[in-house]
Amino acid sequence: SKEIKNTVNDLITTSIKGGSYADGKVEGFGSYEKYLEWLYEKGINYSVQILFYHYAIAQSKIAEYYIGTFDADNLTPDAIIGKLDYTPEDVREFYNSDECVRVLNAFVQVYYIEGVDYAVVDAEAATRANNIRNLMQSEVGAEAVGNLIASETMSSGEDALNGMIVGRHSLDVNHYQEFTEVAFSLAVGETSKVIKVSTGSDNGYHILYRTDKSSEHFESSYATVLDAYLNNEIGKMINGLTEEILSNIAPTAAYEALSHSEISMD
Repeated sequence: SKEIKNTVNDLITTSIKGGSYADGKVEGFGSYEKYLEWLYEKGINYSVQILFYHYAIAQSKIAEYYIGTFDADNLTPDAIIGKLDYTPEDVREFYNSDECVRVLNAFVQVYYIEGVDYAVVDAEAATRANNIRNLMQSEVGAEAVGNLIASETMSSGEDALNGMIVGRHSLDVNHYQEFTEVAFSLAVGETSKVIKVSTGSDNGYHILYRTDKSSEHFESSYATVLDAYLNNEIGKMINGLTEEILSNIAPTAAYEALSHSEISMD
């Protein structure tokens, strides 16, 4: 639609020129050529990046429909009330189930630095992430690991210790499938491998440490758990619809004969 096209154009403009928002500032690449150079270094072309933007926008529209956009304490005329019905008990049941895990997350971000080869910056961040992983493995207990994460990354002490809730059907495009799979593969007290994530805005390396869930954590982090619950519920809906659509599609002879190795990113 025209609205989505304009939104994509705004995102690209922000990537190039930068911009300020209520929750922070985006440093632009400075020129269209540098933006394309960065895409090339990440192994994706312009068309693929546009596809990512369309996916993210479609996902946000679905979330907007089911979750809504309003603050219950500050309802505005243009607010959207979500269609998804739930109770606090539903959220608690999700938290206590195997549909979610709690992990502490060390994130080493990769920044684009003007005049510096991105590959060099990326390699330095990868080395730092591996060093942090080694330190995390040497610590005993979630509190010690959380304190280490707070001292070695940009995370605040509270965020590092509380960690995050990852749903089995997480919608967050920043995490991708590998992030979720790794989180669920860990035993309590286990540190993950280094996970590389590239989204265009949050590029870097994650190291996860799985820790126990508790009633105290649920009560103190209810808003975080609620976000994870809502995203998980919508993710389940999308996955179900996707499976239903794919099950009704009969591949053509041309598709069956297509060799994916012949597809170029150029």
